[in-house]
Amino acid sequence: MGQDQQTQQEPAASGEASATAAPVTGTYTGTQTFELGTPPAEATEIAVEITCLDAGTLTLPSGAEVTCRDSNEQMTTGIWSFPLVPGQHTVEVQASEPAISYEVKIAYT
Repeated sequence: MGQDQQTQQEPAASGEASATAAPVTGTYTGTQTFELGTPPAEATEIAVEITCLDAGTLTLPSGAEVTCRDSNEQMTTGIWSFPLVPGQHTVEVQASEPAISYEVKIAYT
């Protein structure tokens, strides 16, 4: 099976059903389009968290952006949520530099 991140989500520890699908997480370089899969019926937003690993600017379709400075002492993190558009299953993160690396967590909420 490997480390496939598209595995079924475990039930919430409290016994309540989770309102979110499994998040997309990982470390990426350059502009990427993230496939989120079919949103749960309860989903109304998409939550995005980006942590810079290199200098540059990362931009979301909503216009939100994070400017990353070249600093080993403190990583810059941007956290946003925006309304889910009917039929939307992807989120694109545009990178100002093709070699900029970042960590991302994107999930329906």
